[in-house]
Amino acid sequence: MAALHTTLTAENLQPGSVLHTWFRDRGRALRTHLSDLFTRAVADGSVRPGLDPVVLAAETAAFLEGAHLLWLLDPEQVDLVGIHRSYFEGLAARLRP
Repeated sequence: MAALHTTLTAENLQPGSVLHTWFRDRGRALRTHLSDLFTRAVADGSVRPGLDPVVLAAETAAFLEGAHLLWLLDPEQVDLVGIHRSYFEGLAARLRP
């Protein structure tokens, strides 16, 4: 499924391609959802203040897409579970109040 998603995304990067709008809107929806989560976390004090939820959302989405691409290209060398664990542990440490 990850390979199919990555392939279809790459094949539809150009505006006007069949699924471009769908993938663009999916990415926007993901970033909006993540941004909303980070915004609520800042507001309720569960993460430190002064963080930019929009930047954190884009960074997290970029990590997710990029990690899967690296793993698909070289699954014998890329520990997908390990890099997810490492990234999100590091993110959690950065977010702590």
